[in-house]
Amino acid sequence: MTSKEINKTSEADNSTVLDEEKYKDEQWLREKYLKQNMDMKDIANISGVSENTIARWIKRHGIETRTRGHGKVEGPFNDKEWLIKEYHQKRKSMSQIAEECGVGTSTIKRRLHEFDIKTRTQGGYNCEGLHETDVSDEELKNILTES
Repeated sequence: MTSKEINKTSEADNSTVLDEEKYKDEQWLREKYLKQNMDMKDIANISGVSENTIARWIKRHGIETRTRGHGKVEGPFNDKEWLIKEYHQKRKSMSQIAEECGVGTSTIKRRLHEFDIKTRTQGGYNCEGLHETDVSDEELKNILTES
């Protein structure tokens, strides 16, 4: 193998490493954290690393961090009634709602908790394969009339 071929192979190997470790790239991290307003937990999940790793790289790049609740993202998920309808009536998952709203799953989970909206088990199914909402139709009617 010539030195030219070795360099090409090395370059190809490096691009693969960079693709797998995008969280180390300042521009990519700024895009996710600042422009897309993703939180560290969601960036960690899509990167396959811990939240502490993302926090460390954000600090290394000098990216100013937000405080919890600072710069709340606008969106329909901030409306309790809308969130109940999407999550319980339409039976969408937290991930589906988050994707539709352009936010992280943890944002939707946090709003559900803040609004005291009962959540389903992961996958939304019980051991018999039946859909489990943890909210009866009567409770859902009461929730919607209270909103």
